[in-house]
This record gives sequence, structure tokens and C-alpha cells, in this order.
Amino acid sequence: MIGLIFKILTLPIRLIFGGRSGSPMGGLLKLGLILVTVVAVLRSCTSRYPGSQSSIVRRSSSTGNTSLVVTTPPSFGKPHYYTSEPTVAPLRISTQSGCNYFVVLKDNKTKETKVDVYLQGGQDAEFMVPAGEYEIEYSAGITWYGKENLFGPETQTAKAAGVATFKKGVGVSFSVHRNR
Repeated sequence: MIGLIFKILTLPIRLIFGGRSGSPMGGLLKLGLILVTVVAVLRSCTSRYPGSQSSIVRRSSSTGNTSLVVTTPPSFGKPHYYTSEPTVAPLRISTQSGCNYFVVLKDNKTKETKVDVYLQGGQDAEFMVPAGEYEIEYSAGITWYGKENLFGPETQTAKAAGVATFKKGVGVSFSVHRNR
């Protein structure tokens, strides 16, 4: 019985390395192909989903200097509040797929950021904000470099026309999209 379990558990190893009937070099070649495939798949995943790694240093192609650091983006759709004022008015944001968005609500008078939120393209978000009059600005892009650098050199920014007024129970709904 133990011999049968051992044969079953070691079957993948024997197949890769040639076992009794295959040559060891053929097994090593198979192992090499498997490793190359795994590395290629992992690299493609991390380039498509940069948030899957907490930080990757990017080098500038022209100077070789460190230019930007890819960082894990904030939680999708979870607002960050810069005020202790009560949240009483709903805000609904619809996004276009194809990139991600960083939306900022700034007090119309003081120009201070009151709320910001990171949104995944193609998903809607709805949350409460403090009452007030706000300028709404947003940035669009693919790879997140943090709140200071946003989406790096690919960042596209826009500002909603006019001022958005939020009152208790009365909110705003708007859509954001990337300029083509």
C-alpha cells in the first residue's frame, strides 16, 4: 500500500524527469519549458494588474533614473474623508471601462480636498458625502503611482462643469470617462 502511494505521489516527478523509460535530458527540457511558461504568465498578470504587487520601480528609458513607483491603489470605491463633518448627501459615480479613475471633491471656497475615491473602470460607486458646494475633479489612467503622481505621465485630468451642491438627503450623480 505504501509503495502504491509513493508511486502515485512521485508520478509527476518521474514524468518530468524522464522516469525509468525517458531520458533525464528530456525531462529537464520539459521542466525548463514549464518554468518559462509560468514566468511568462506571472509577468503578464503583473503588467495587466499592477496592484497585484505592492511596488515596482520603473526606470526612465532616456536617463536610466528612477522615475515613478507603482503602488497598490486605494480600495476601489471606498472614499477617503479629510473632514469630520457628517456625511449626509449621496454621491453616485458611473465609470467607463478601460481605465481607472481618481475622483476628488474640493470645497468650492477653500479649495481644500474634502473627499477622494479611487474607482475601477466599468464599476459604479455610491457613497455619502458631507453637505456643501464642491468642485469635482477627476483623473483617469491605468497604472497607479500614488496620490501625488496619480497615473503617471499617462494621467488624463478633467473637471466637472460648475459647482456640485450637496444638501442633506439631496445628492449628485455623474459619469466619468477617459478622453480618447
